[in-house]
Amino acid sequence: MNTKEKRGKAIIGIVMAAIMLTSVFVAMLPMGSAVSKGDNFNYIGAVAVTETVLVGQNVQFNTTAPNNWTDPGNVKVQKFEDGVWYDYSGPWSGGTVYNVDWSPDLTLRATNGTYNVSISV
Repeated sequence: MNTKEKRGKAIIGIVMAAIMLTSVFVAMLPMGSAVSKGDNFNYIGAVAVTETVLVGQNVQFNTTAPNNWTDPGNVKVQKFEDGVWYDYSGPWSGGTVYNVDWSPDLTLRATNGTYNVSISV
């Protein structure tokens, strides 16, 4: 095997390793999740890709900080079924939800009619 072949194989190996590392790092990026402020609530902002919520958690649709909902009391959770979004839960007074019991088997989003945030349960 000559040096030209060795160099070609080395370059291919380095490129393959770089692609594999990139794939691992992309897979590890978080989807985003509800923010905790040290109290008993997870805060969901109006602008996010996906928010993760666990059954039994308390949720507050953000009224302060970045990505706040302008009227959190108007936020509803909708489910996607047969190609259409249907109202599923809410709205709640002040945008506060206690003891979330949303089904993890559904495709859900939070919406106020202007902003939509996907929810993973």
